[in-house]
Amino acid sequence: MRHFSIASIARLLALFGTSMLVIFLSLRFTGTTEKIATIWPFNALVLALLHWQPRSRWPAILATAFLSDALTGILMHVPIRLTIGFAMANQVEIILCAGLLYGEPGAFRLDNRRALIRFVLLAGGAGPACSAFIASLLLVHVRPMAETFLAWFTSDALGMMVFAPALLILGSAPDRLYRASSNKDRLLAVVGVAAALIVVFAQHSYPILFVIPGALALASFKLGMRGAAAGILATAAVAIASTIVGIGPIHLSHGDRTEQILLLQAFLGFVS
Repeated sequence: MRHFSIASIARLLALFGTSMLVIFLSLRFTGTTEKIATIWPFNALVLALLHWQPRSRWPAILATAFLSDALTGILMHVPIRLTIGFAMANQVEIILCAGLLYGEPGAFRLDNRRALIRFVLLAGGAGPACSAFIASLLLVHVRPMAETFLAWFTSDALGMMVFAPALLILGSAPDRLYRASSNKDRLLAVVGVAAALIVVFAQHSYPILFVIPGALALASFKLGMRGAAAGILATAAVAIASTIVGIGPIHLSHGDRTEQILLLQAFLGFVS
């Protein structure tokens, strides 16, 4: 039997707790009655974590992710049959993407063009499509398969494309992904992004989402890919949180909740 150190168990418990929080927040902001999240960063989180671990540790990480996924669904009153099925669909997506993308731990790099293309095709296409197909079969008696497939695929692909690259870049070695800069430049980039997020999302009177790409470009110019990655994660967190509590320019849309969600998805996809 494999021996787990105290540090390994602590890391798995941290993953379990973090995963439950991410899943809860994702389902809290769901726009459908069947608990298909509007944006699903959970798979991206696990995918990024697997990148840094040898394959011998993957089973424990995947088992922890599955348990946290299933347990959170049950606690949120999703029927057991669906929550187990959804957790299995997420596992299929993660394993497919990780198995075909990763070789040696930490060797995968998004600044390599061929690796980036493979990532887009798998994490933004084939992986979410496989899990969406499983989910559409599970909900076939509740809603049309095409509707379920589109909602699930959009949620998972968006989560992968927004969160996974940023997490992979932030966890990478700083050699080619970090631009040497002075403290003044770093401060300017951080203040610029923070100020833009406050100005844009602390109000719902003016449609000024266009300010955000400029602030992210500043972070990228001053700090390189890591600056851009951190800015994208901060933007996604603030945009989702503000939309949940009812502030921000997303609420200037005169459509219903579904249209606001589509607008948010489009914005996050654009900035990423």
